[in-house]
Amino acid sequence: MKKANYSKLFMSMCCLVLLSGCGFIKPEPLTLQERQDYIEEDKKLREKYSIDIKGPMTLYDAMARTILANTDYQVQRMEKVVANGEFEKAKLEMLPELRATGSYAYRDPQSASKSVNLDTGEVSTGGYTSSEEKERFLGDVTFSWNLLDFGLSYYQAKQQADAVLVRHEMQRKVLQNLMVKVRYAYWKAYFAQFFEPKVVAILAETRVALEKSKKTEQLRLRPPMETLRYQRALYEIISQLENLKSELDLAKIELRTLIDAPFGAKLTLLAPGNPDKEKLNATFPELKDMIDLALNQRPEVRQAMYQARSSSYEVRKAILKMLPGLELKAALNYDSNTYLRDNSWSNLWAHVTGNIMDILTAPTRIEHAESTVNLAEHRRLAVHVAVISQVQIAVRQYSDSIASSQRAKAISNIDAKMNTLMKNEVSSSAGNPLESIRQDASALFSELNHYKRYAEAHNSYGRVVMSMGLDMLPGADLSVMSFNELRNKLMLTQNFAMMDVKGLVNRHKLAMMLENPKDEEK
Repeated sequence: MKKANYSKLFMSMCCLVLLSGCGFIKPEPLTLQERQDYIEEDKKLREKYSIDIKGPMTLYDAMARTILANTDYQVQRMEKVVANGEFEKAKLEMLPELRATGSYAYRDPQSASKSVNLDTGEVSTGGYTSSEEKERFLGDVTFSWNLLDFGLSYYQAKQQADAVLVRHEMQRKVLQNLMVKVRYAYWKAYFAQFFEPKVVAILAETRVALEKSKKTEQLRLRPPMETLRYQRALYEIISQLENLKSELDLAKIELRTLIDAPFGAKLTLLAPGNPDKEKLNATFPELKDMIDLALNQRPEVRQAMYQARSSSYEVRKAILKMLPGLELKAALNYDSNTYLRDNSWSNLWAHVTGNIMDILTAPTRIEHAESTVNLAEHRRLAVHVAVISQVQIAVRQYSDSIASSQRAKAISNIDAKMNTLMKNEVSSSAGNPLESIRQDASALFSELNHYKRYAEAHNSYGRVVMSMGLDMLPGADLSVMSFNELRNKLMLTQNFAMMDVKGLVNRHKLAMMLENPKDEEK
């Protein structure tokens, strides 16, 4: 009877395991309340990591806020932390195993047997005997170390270490790109702040003129065709001004997004420079020196180097898998069975195992690993060529942007003089009001175009610096710096580097020398 009960219990447990694995887990979309909970949690997290805006903001404030609060950069930082954790896990895989197990065994009916004489074939005539108790407790502590697994884990850890360095270079790339973006966005947002009142004023003046023209049309004080042409010209000016205002509004939104400004916070920007007085005249090193530095400093180049080195480990892993595995084991064992003479004992093992199929398939695996190495080398070469081209293009674009900024300034000055003359004519009743409005708008567009070209020249300068892979704060640990420390260091570095890129390059060369002092001594 007991035997039947245990059989039923066993079958019930098997059915329960099968059912739990087959039908109880299904895709479950988030409910509306769950989604709302996530949204509220994200709002609280944003408030937690947000930096309050206190007073007017400078360009260096915006840069510091971008480093500390920009979500894209923070994602890269956390991905690097995760990669470092994976590296620590990979190092642990090289350690030998030390495993402890404990178990409880129960058998019903109790194990019982007879013995047979191998010479005569006679079965013992006595009753059944047993060498095991019905209920037992077992345990062991086993130390094991596999030499082949250690070798594979070693190269896996080396690859994971390179993955950490790749993440670091990706983080540098994101930060360098953000610094270029925030510089350009700040200039555009400042000009938007500066020109918005002027745009609103001319837009209001144009709309008043349009309303007057409509009244003139109703009273038929002027020829219909002349009135309609006048209105059409005003509508075109209004359309241009509204498009310009929309462009200015988008510039401010772009900056707010980069610096992660709190929603609804008032943003007042201080002038980062005076386009009417300042001249961009940054001095660059020789082009060959710039290219050499870029090939050493660019995150993409370093990333390709690390990936190539990591690929080379795949060849060594493929070769290792051909070798037989040597496994050493030592164990301490315990069995509560009272029929045993020794309830505790120790074991030592040495196993050598090899998979014949691993040897037969080794040429294919090694060939595949070597192909991966060749692919990594070609990718590194492609990056090498692209970086050389990008440095040359960045320098040329900077030169073109300076010339474009100077031409835009000259045109702006001419339009300003023409606007003054037109206002004098209108004030003396000798000019056409439409031409006055059109000239106001034209002067505004020219002035704004001058400022935009000036901002693009700053952007081109930033791209030259980025094309060489130069960090804004080389060697500094940004994760431990406060907002004020970061802002002050950025201010010093940027003011120094804006007109003296050679000096910035020399600082990076010094940092490279400090990385490998032994090489410099040689």
